Amino acid sequence: MSSTPALTQASLKVDAYLAKMPPFAQAICLKLRTLILQADPDIKENWKWSAPVYEKNGLICAYSAFKQHVRLSFFQGAYLADAAKILTEGENNATMRSIKFSDVSQIDEALLQQYIREAAQLTPAPTKKPTRELVLPLDFAQALEQNEPANEAFKNLSYTNRKEYVIWLEQAKKPETRTRRLQQALTRLTEKI
Repeated sequence: MSSTPALTQASLKVDAYLAKMPPFAQAICLKLRTLILQADPDIKENWKWSAPVYEKNGLICAYSAFKQHVRLSFFQGAYLADAAKILTEGENNATMRSIKFSDVSQIDEALLQQYIREAAQLTPAPTKKPTRELVLPLDFAQALEQNEPANEAFKNLSYTNRKEYVIWLEQAKKPETRTRRLQQALTRLTEKI
């Protein structure tokens, strides 16, 4: 199988990206590109976030060159078996895992293709978050039931705004503070109408 992708707008951008790299990074990225595209014939090369990205029924992996290394990131890496323990956890993403290469000789072709094939078979992560249910304190729920305009206004707020009302109410340390906040909440909600 050819390691050169079909000439698409994305592959032309990847070609231009690779051409600008320092020699060490270019060698690594060319090797990664070949291994990724050979691992599964249904993997498509794309260009997103100023980097080469590979997809098949969702995002699989991407690589980026830095001053002294190239990082290969698996978008759903947390779900890979990682038997060789080569993946490191991302800082800001719960599911992304990556591998750093500073020299092309560090790439274990067979092992990496195994990881890529496994990643390509993963079901895409759910795009819609499950609906969250907010539990209202009893006194607040009862007060809302007795005040229809405030209740309607509260229901029309975003989840986060409703949650802020609950937290604000529950943070009251004294009963009189809680009562005052409950009354203020009803007043504010009624004014929103």
